[in-house]
Parts: sequence; structure tokens; C-alpha cells
Amino acid sequence: MKHPASNNKLPEKGENIFRSINQHPQIARLIDSLAHPFAAGTFFYFLHRTSQPGFHFVSDSLKTVLGYEKEDFTPEFLFDILHPEDQEKIREKESMALWFFGQQTSVEITTSYKAAFLIRLRHANGNYRTILHQARPISVSEKGDVLETISVHTDLSFLNPSVDHKLSFLSKNKPSYLANDTEKKSLLSTNCCFKQITPRELDIITCAGLGMNIDETADKLFLSPHTVKTHKKKILRKSGCSNFTELVARCLKEGII
Repeated sequence: MKHPASNNKLPEKGENIFRSINQHPQIARLIDSLAHPFAAGTFFYFLHRTSQPGFHFVSDSLKTVLGYEKEDFTPEFLFDILHPEDQEKIREKESMALWFFGQQTSVEITTSYKAAFLIRLRHANGNYRTILHQARPISVSEKGDVLETISVHTDLSFLNPSVDHKLSFLSKNKPSYLANDTEKKSLLSTNCCFKQITPRELDIITCAGLGMNIDETADKLFLSPHTVKTHKKKILRKSGCSNFTELVARCLKEGII
């Protein structure tokens, strides 16, 4: 039987679906799910096909996020602008991602997972930006080999998160996993304390991820500032995080928002 994910293959007849993305709600929803809750300009995305050298497509927002022209953005260029410490780990992460998608998931569920980890990329101005890398297979072969992957790079520099080189495999409807040691390819099932977070508390965390202060959050959610403050205290107590900056960074890395 042909694998259902093969229906996700992109058109081959010269049509670049990303240039008319509003006409392709499936891909638009996928990008939105990976980049949410960030506004346009804080992330860029690119498509890689294993059968082709280079990247098949790079979004225009690369210029806004990192200051480079998309024509110059190749796998080799991406590796070159990685922080030297991250260069040492990226091969391990890539190897583990291939191992996970190729051997640890069934063909039927491969496209329901995304790999996520933090990296540091050098901006055109010479400074490093902390980036949340999220990659999701969008097409696989009947044998389970990944054929196409869409990656979203979101600038989290304003949160100043620590780059711990942990690798997460996240799914909305399947068990999620965390890899503390990518060299040994060991996986831990995540039993996240954020499962205790209520939908309203999740709204407040999402607003914080967008950079909103208490008054802006209250206005957005039709709450009083006092109520927002009370919710924030409860959220920190549940999560064990010391402040909301740490909380938002953790939620993003674990796929909560």
C-alpha cells in the first residue's frame, strides 16, 4: 500500500508552491504550526529535498532575520555561520534525527513528528543570534526514507535561552521524546509538567512569547492586570521555572507553544 505521506509531495512541474502559499493551505498551515506564535519577520523557512543539492526553497524573510540574501543560503553556508561550538554538535543531531525518523518511527507517523533544538547563527553584522531550529518531514518513501523536509528558524535571541544541545522529537498526537545525549542516541519519554497548564494559562504564556507585558496581555485576553499577575504566579509555581523568560524559552523548546 502506498504510504499516505506520499500525497504530501510537492508539485514537480515548475510550480513553486511557496510563491503562491495562500493557494496551498496545507503548507501554509504547516508553516504556521511550526512558527506560531511569532510574527512575520522573526522567522524564516526553507525546504530541502534529499534528491537535490542545496535547498529547494528559502523564504525572503531570511534577509530580515539574519541579513543574508536567500540566493547565498546553502547547506554549506548554513554550516559556516554556525557558532563553532554548535558545529561540533550539529552532525550528531543530524545523525540522530535520521536515526529517529528512519528507525524509531513507523512510516505512517513519521510526518507527525518534528525535530527541535537550539543553535546559534552568525548574523550578517557579525553578532550571533540564538535560533530555534524546527524540522519536519513532509514526504517519505514507502520504505520510510525522508524525501523532503521543511525547516523553520525562529529568532529567540530576545529570550536569551541557554543552548544546551538537547534534541527534542515532538508530536501533537504521539508521544514526544527528549535526547540528552545525541552521541549515544538515547531517548527519554517526556512527561512534561506543562500538562497541568490550563488553556487560559497557555494563552498567557503565548502572549508572553509574543513579548506582551501584563497590561497588553490583559487587554488581549479581556482580563484584569491583577488576574494576569495571579495566573503568572500560578504558572511559575506549576512549571518550577524562576521567571517567565525561562518559562517561555522552555515552552518553545518543548513544543508547548
